[in-house]
Amino acid sequence: MYQTTSWVGLLGTGFRALLNRAQPLLASLGCRNALPCMDNVKEIARPAPPQERKYRRFSLQYPVRVKVHSADLMVEFEAVSKNISICGLLLESASMIPQQTPVSFVVTVNVNELGRPIHFAGEGTVVRVDPKEAEEVFAIAVECQRPIAQIDHRPHC
Repeated sequence: MYQTTSWVGLLGTGFRALLNRAQPLLASLGCRNALPCMDNVKEIARPAPPQERKYRRFSLQYPVRVKVHSADLMVEFEAVSKNISICGLLLESASMIPQQTPVSFVVTVNVNELGRPIHFAGEGTVVRVDPKEAEEVFAIAVECQRPIAQIDHRPHC
């Protein structure tokens, strides 16, 4: 059995105060002595791991023309970007696209009313689909094989 006093002596009075405040929680877990149950508390109170992203995301809402490719069919529809990174984007659309479906897309950015719009194109695979029932749309995450790039004109591909 562990000796609480030796651990508290090593870790200081701050730890003792923490153990005193944690006693009711530990007792509810069936622990009379705090230290043998610390592994149980770690399992319950483990913080969620931080999400690591390869590339920075930008919250940008622009119209997106999406083409869904399958073996014998190509479907085209409109969506709206929610966030964009150099190698992917999150779309919102009334149309659902299954995971692992290859897609291509063109994002249109209107700089101002007088200037020509700027177009960015990319190709990728749908890696996540989340229905948003309240809004009757789907959040669709696309991961690209190559970086999204600006194009000189809107392609007709």
